[in-house]
Amino acid sequence: MESKIRISYGNIDIEYEGSEDFLKQEFSRLLHTILELFPQDATTTNVESNNDDSQKDTTANDKIEGTTNTIATKLDVKSGPELILAAAAQLTFVQKQDKFHRKDLLKNMQSASNYYKKSYSGNFSKYLDHLVKKNKLTEQSKDIYAIPADIRREMEAALVK
Repeated sequence: MESKIRISYGNIDIEYEGSEDFLKQEFSRLLHTILELFPQDATTTNVESNNDDSQKDTTANDKIEGTTNTIATKLDVKSGPELILAAAAQLTFVQKQDKFHRKDLLKNMQSASNYYKKSYSGNFSKYLDHLVKKNKLTEQSKDIYAIPADIRREMEAALVK
């Protein structure tokens, strides 16, 4: 059976039309290789599959909604660094920002009134450095951050439950 698939992965677009056997046998290896080669481009992944029954799949992040408070609750935030990640998730999944400025991240974190403490602002730089060193955030350029692909997938799974 003939199948068609199109994957948009950050700045990368892949299209395939051909044997369904290839997709069944080789697709996961191909996707895994792409994730290894381009982890920083894992900002948005859309998969469209067009078989005889014309099915279409999109990422789960299209279903993620809410404020930073809502996301912090779903992620069970208990610390400043965890609140930064919740704010980053809100910017990424809800506001659809693949990259965000440090000041926007701080402002978004401060908007989570149920979780935010004043001491988090004083420790913000230390928390960011820690998150970058632990590969929970990547610094794309000076004061511009993004969530790495593997952390995005983990967060996405936790947020769509």
